[in-house]
Amino acid sequence: MSQSQKSKLRISLNMHFDEIYDPKNLCIDIKDKGKWGNGDVEIHLNSVDQLDDAMLLIKQSYDKNSENSFSF
Repeated sequence: MSQSQKSKLRISLNMHFDEIYDPKNLCIDIKDKGKWGNGDVEIHLNSVDQLDDAMLLIKQSYDKNSENSFSF
């Protein structure tokens, strides 16, 4: 049985798993798991104490996607 979403926050990052630097091992490779989201990386936060580490991962995804976008 899966853990209730009320006890954790699930975040999908739009990056390939092998591209992300994750020194705390918070990321999960979900490439072939059939989950909703737009990337291959998922983070599960179980505590507010993990927010700073999660923000570093989110920033990596943001930076990666910003450099690949184009402006009009």
